[in-house]
Amino acid sequence: MRSFCVICVTKFVQVISCNLPIQNNTQPVGMVWLAQYHENSDKAFIYDIQIYPDFQNQGFGTQALKLIATQAKALGFKSLGLHVFGHNKRAIHVYEKSSF
Repeated sequence: MRSFCVICVTKFVQVISCNLPIQNNTQPVGMVWLAQYHENSDKAFIYDIQIYPDFQNQGFGTQALKLIATQAKALGFKSLGLHVFGHNKRAIHVYEKSSF
């Protein structure tokens, strides 16, 4: 199983190793864990994504999802998935806005 994380620094994504932060310039604003889905090797899966409270509602989640999707496609994945709890209205809004 391939496992990797994504660092988002303004307008680029760099795949490096697992559990690294989403950053704005050099300041961490969140974290994402992206890996090959265990049930389907053609699918990337967002196992965890967090935008820290001080940086929410500033577009970082939307930007991160766009960059993650671009990177997953570049790595050869055919689809991208995630899970969200039904009570997490803020996350649902961002995911729906990003076509999940």
